[in-house]
Amino acid sequence: MKTAVIFSGQGAQFSGMGKSFYENCAASREILDKIPSNLREICFEGTKEDLSKTEITQPGIYAVNMAGFVAVKEVLDSKNLAVDMVAGFSLGEYSALCAAGVFNFETGFELVSRRGEFMKTAAEQNPGAMVAALGDLQAIEKLVKECEDAGLILCVNYNCPGQTVVAGEVGAIDEFVNLAKPNGIRAIKLPVSGAFHSPLMNPAFEKLSEEIEKLNLAKPTVDLYSNITGEIIDSENLAANIARQVISPVKWEKSIKSMITAGAELFIEVGVGSTLTKFMSKIDDGVKAVAVSSVEDLAKLEELIN
Repeated sequence: MKTAVIFSGQGAQFSGMGKSFYENCAASREILDKIPSNLREICFEGTKEDLSKTEITQPGIYAVNMAGFVAVKEVLDSKNLAVDMVAGFSLGEYSALCAAGVFNFETGFELVSRRGEFMKTAAEQNPGAMVAALGDLQAIEKLVKECEDAGLILCVNYNCPGQTVVAGEVGAIDEFVNLAKPNGIRAIKLPVSGAFHSPLMNPAFEKLSEEIEKLNLAKPTVDLYSNITGEIIDSENLAANIARQVISPVKWEKSIKSMITAGAELFIEVGVGSTLTKFMSKIDDGVKAVAVSSVEDLAKLEELIN
């Protein structure tokens, strides 16, 4: 059975994330003991407001994802199962990069911390907003086109059939929301601080590129699927791929379909929440999928494997 591990991104955070892994799994505790104690405390006990700050959310989710991954890996190893392929949604791609051996935990944590700071600054320089658009993709793309006169706007996350995220300048997003219902679209504004995965993140892209160029990146040890292409990442241009992700649309549905085509039969969402598992059911409900965001969820994983 080919196994794919997928990592959630920003928006999936919740108070208490990682606590179960920390208290019940030695390997997870070792990971979470590497992060600042104040960040660990916010993950375990923080308010919704604290957990929503980009500069806290990003390193926090990355750390919890990796704590979950080592716990899942212990279960897979005990069943003689390998991790055959990995992918991560937006911020989650950094967890996938770490899981694939492109960099170690500490390097990834530092990089993600910088990414959070850079994106916060970019959002302050170039104010923007994001909205989840529920409806037919062609209707959503058509409405995006109609709203371009009001400012920069584009589709940025292709999540699953029936759900696309749109980002852009505040005026253009407001126009999209106003026109959504008459066009058969349900629009839900997202509680984020900027227009992620859009050109409004260019200042973050430039700074992130500089940071990534300083690193010695290893080739992935397992198949790693890229947000930008939805295909196996081009390891010859790894640094450029990682940096460009912050200003590029996330082709999540395509990534999952590519992994299924490559033979993935079991998908394990690791770390924080179950958003990606819900997307899975809409992309292909015939594939086994489980979300592991606590030690208790490991029992569900074992049931699927047995």
